[in-house]
Amino acid sequence: MSTQPDTNDIITNDVTTNDSSTSNKNNTLSRRDFLKYSAGAVGAASLSGVTIVSWRWMIQDQHGTINVILGWFHLGPIFFLSDTKWAVVSVIVIKIWRSFPFMMISLIAALQTIDASLYEAARIDGAGRWAAFRSVTFPGIRNISIILWILMTIWSVNDFETPFLLTQGGPSNATENLMILAYKDTFARNTVGSGAAVAFISLIILMILAIVMMRLRNRN
Repeated sequence: MSTQPDTNDIITNDVTTNDSSTSNKNNTLSRRDFLKYSAGAVGAASLSGVTIVSWRWMIQDQHGTINVILGWFHLGPIFFLSDTKWAVVSVIVIKIWRSFPFMMISLIAALQTIDASLYEAARIDGAGRWAAFRSVTFPGIRNISIILWILMTIWSVNDFETPFLLTQGGPSNATENLMILAYKDTFARNTVGSGAAVAFISLIILMILAIVMMRLRNRN
């Protein structure tokens, strides 16, 4: 006499299997999206000028948080804002910190557009990680990387708040860019013509970079 499985047991097993697969999928998505959410949170925080002032408090020459910690180990102090070399390094590092969330999210989005079957085909052909990156990953993110490079160049040329809130262009004009120069000529030195000329030159530079970006995008 043959026994047939109960219909309710089959339905229960199917529901359990679907729930398990859905749970695994959600776990996979949460791990994959963790970096995006983290970068988005850091990016939202880094857009505020308050964060730059917080960085200035942290890297003050005498009583900044970093120098206090270095003092515990009998090191420093490091004059992050009054030494010309350290001031340039500080502005660059903080600018990178403010920019990397946008870059990271954009590159993650570009990576997700690459078909996973291309990596499978590369593994079947015996390609290692470096070969797969050179032949699959890099061509997939090349166009967005060019656009991001041009955008970051434009934003760096046009950046005013980062060097101004940290050093106001000092010390000895070491961190002064075109935006700060135009501001000082217009409002501090009251030479409106000179400030307008500097602003116009920066506009020409940004327009050239924008044209280059458009041509590269159209060509690709």
